[in-house]
Amino acid sequence: MSAHKHTPGPWELHESVTHVRVVAADGENIWFEDKRCPRVIEDARLIAAAPELLEALEPFAHATLTHTGQVIGLTREDFERALAAIAKATGEPA
Repeated sequence: MSAHKHTPGPWELHESVTHVRVVAADGENIWFEDKRCPRVIEDARLIAAAPELLEALEPFAHATLTHTGQVIGLTREDFERALAAIAKATGEPA
């Protein structure tokens, strides 16, 4: 994980009958909301994926784009980690 000063991930989405919350690995509540609010599940997915999204995008920020459009400095694993983080954020299969 990166050295950023946010609550360490992974974060998970937990649902009850009335509420949804995002919980850190140590059990700390990151976010809590009433499920009757519009788009609350979609927002919770995005929030829960935040640490993975940040970690997955960091290699892209340091990659080099050549004059021919080739990307240097990224691996297949970088792309797979990014796709997995996007899937977690959107609730779609990876």
